[in-house]
Amino acid sequence: MQVTNFTAIARDAAISRQTVKNHFDILIDTLLGYWLPAWKLKSANKQVSSSKFYLFDPGVARALSGRLPYPPTAEEKSALMETLYWARCEPI
Repeated sequence: MQVTNFTAIARDAAISRQTVKNHFDILIDTLLGYWLPAWKLKSANKQVSSSKFYLFDPGVARALSGRLPYPPTAEEKSALMETLYWARCEPI
């Protein structure tokens, strides 16, 4: 996943940065997305300074981006498999 840049999204969509932030807040409030905070594994690694945003299901992200008719990329496959694994591990 990519680091979320509100300014770049606002520029591409021709809307204000605050509007973009509000849309992300709505996704979080409706449990459709969440922020994954930045963290550092070891002191030798470079610190990641920005959180990443994830939709609750990478299949939804594929559908929203219009990629459903095409085979998933290697990056998409790993996210899809990870979601499948965690969905099977959590009790219902």
